[in-house]
Amino acid sequence: MQNVEIVRRRIRLASPNTKFAETRASKYERKAANARVEAGAGRHLGGRQQISLRLDCRGRWAGPIADHKAKEGSTSSVRSYTEHHVCRVLLVDASTVALELLALSILEKENVFRHPELVVIAFGGSASRARNFLMIPILGNTIHALYCAGTNSSDVGPVTEASVYRLCHYCRAGRDVLMVGVFQHGKLQQHADIFPDETKNFRGHQFNIVTMDWFPLITFTKNSSKVPGAVVTPDDSLDYRILTLFARNFNFTYVMRTPWDLTWGIMEASGNWTGTMGTLQHDAADFSMLLTWLRERFEVVDFTRVYVTEPLVTITLKAQVLPEIMSLSRPFSGTLWLLVVPSVFLFGLVLYLAYRTLASCSASDQETLQTLATATLISWQMFFQVNITLRPRNTTIRILVLSWWLFSLLVTIAYKSSLIAHLSVPGADRPIDTLEQVGLADSWTLGYETTSESGWWWLTQNKNPEIMRAAAKVKVMDLEKNIAAVLKGNHMFLTWKYYVSVILQDKYTDSRGHTPFHMSKREYNFGGYGWGFRRGAPFRRRMDTGIQRLVEAGLIRKWLDDLTQLRAKNGIATPAKDDGSSQSSENDGASNDLVVLGLGHLQASFYILVLGYVVASLVLFVEMTALKFPMMNLTARKRART
Repeated sequence: MQNVEIVRRRIRLASPNTKFAETRASKYERKAANARVEAGAGRHLGGRQQISLRLDCRGRWAGPIADHKAKEGSTSSVRSYTEHHVCRVLLVDASTVALELLALSILEKENVFRHPELVVIAFGGSASRARNFLMIPILGNTIHALYCAGTNSSDVGPVTEASVYRLCHYCRAGRDVLMVGVFQHGKLQQHADIFPDETKNFRGHQFNIVTMDWFPLITFTKNSSKVPGAVVTPDDSLDYRILTLFARNFNFTYVMRTPWDLTWGIMEASGNWTGTMGTLQHDAADFSMLLTWLRERFEVVDFTRVYVTEPLVTITLKAQVLPEIMSLSRPFSGTLWLLVVPSVFLFGLVLYLAYRTLASCSASDQETLQTLATATLISWQMFFQVNITLRPRNTTIRILVLSWWLFSLLVTIAYKSSLIAHLSVPGADRPIDTLEQVGLADSWTLGYETTSESGWWWLTQNKNPEIMRAAAKVKVMDLEKNIAAVLKGNHMFLTWKYYVSVILQDKYTDSRGHTPFHMSKREYNFGGYGWGFRRGAPFRRRMDTGIQRLVEAGLIRKWLDDLTQLRAKNGIATPAKDDGSSQSSENDGASNDLVVLGLGHLQASFYILVLGYVVASLVLFVEMTALKFPMMNLTARKRART
């Protein structure tokens, strides 16, 4: 008999230790036509075994999908084989209607619809059944599907010729079946490519896309706001630029819609998803724009690789400027003040005792330091760098005075420098900007917007004790209510970085770039964005490769930065109230101009001056009252004597 080599492909196995001695047709083989798939011992390359498969045709091909027998003698079904190994080729017997129905049931059972890279080769008895077989929905995602139809009308005898048909997913007329050639005399007579890469040119195929509005990644204009799932027109955004580039290079068109319930999608108790996820799960759309990678979503949706990561950040009210009345004490911490002030009084006491106990002191110095109060005043004079008439002759006292003078010089220089800085740039409270901090603050609340189910899942399912403590305070509110709560104070808004940055720039930033909100430096990353595809979509790999090339070229980051800057430049800013104070500009660091000190900066000095006048007036009143009675008594005594 003439052996015709029909298929010679390499199959890559996942296990490096598995060797198939032979693959034979099962009990469904017909005696008149025998086929044997011989698997030679493969050689190991890079830890993976490669086996060359050769199909010997003796008469007609008659076996359905064959069982595989390992060397140890154990028999495993096709299902167990495909679960543990990467199956690349399936050979199907479709010579009769009964065998064809049996093969189709096995294909459906093995979820061939979910494996677009799997090559399916069917061997049938009639060319008229090629279209019926290749057009079945089970092969709707199979990239390479062939049907070999023998030209012999007799059921007995060798097949000398076989017409080969292939499934074309993206023909000009849509999904169709094409004849690629005839096997004759052991080879394909026509030089057509029986395994073309159709994803390089979709020939104007129209894809159905589902998405939600999420600038700067994707934004659109609704054509009809009253109809759920209505067609939308995409505007300039990151995903729109990527999609436009792909459509031009891969030759396809698209129709973009919103999900029927305008949500990203959550999983219900029945296992069905809502929103965008549900649309892809039930094959109502070909793919979607951005979707966050989540473990649960991988069970119903195929993803591209991550091309953008958007972390969660917290928004709080910007730290309030500290009152200027405390500006004089702000240069030093409380602990330092508790050390400096008592040191002045302590040195006065040491100086007084030294002059009283040391005999070598001059009489003039001892006369100057007759009281402890006088010594204390001299200590303050030295501290404030005021000239004094004290000239000690004792070496011990000279060392004490010199050390105190150096100490006072360093402390006063540090105080003056820090005071100038605090008067020029007013201090502010340190804001709370992490979930860990808000979890410990009893008076604070946490808000979240119902825009993304993935962020809510991360917050509520987090096992970190500190995050769980913060999640117990969360309140779900819309954007406007969260912003209003933040402005009132003691409220933190958890949201997405790029999403909220654009909103704050558009609506809550004045013409000088000032905003009352503070965005945390701490970012919470737990995944990334990728495009979502219905399971088994044959074009996913082409899109995935294109996205990877854009990421490696740096275009994704460049486009994202350009869109953010363009939105900030063209956005409509809400001017803030200008009260004539320059405190906000210094606090934000937005201005590099010289700061002109005003009354607000030096108000503490005037308060001290006024307080001194008041205290001096009270002391004067007390002195006059205390002296008035002795003078009256003295006058009365003089009169009594006379």
